[in-house]
Amino acid sequence: MRRTPFRPVAATLLATAALIATGSVADPAAAATYRCKSVRVTGQTVAVRYDPDPRARIVRYVRRGDVLRSCFTHLGRAESSGDYYRACDKRGLDWYWVKGGTIPTTCARKIS
Repeated sequence: MRRTPFRPVAATLLATAALIATGSVADPAAAATYRCKSVRVTGQTVAVRYDPDPRARIVRYVRRGDVLRSCFTHLGRAESSGDYYRACDKRGLDWYWVKGGTIPTTCARKIS
């Protein structure tokens, strides 16, 4: 049985990625509705954690008033475990994905 050479497969993948990046394949209406949002830290000092888990490794700290960019939100209610966390004097389930890790949604507020 003859195997397909790697180059045509790689060329096809590169061409597909270029089409997606230029937006000719993606729906313009869907692209207009998808935006990253900025969140402002409302807690005094908030730990940015590696994973959306209160016991995860701390990557760094952010201070009150810092503005971070978040493109995704981890919904803790989708998991069957139902582990609540307690952060910034509130109880929550969801996490914002920011550069370097995650922060609790109870310690930040959307600003755009």
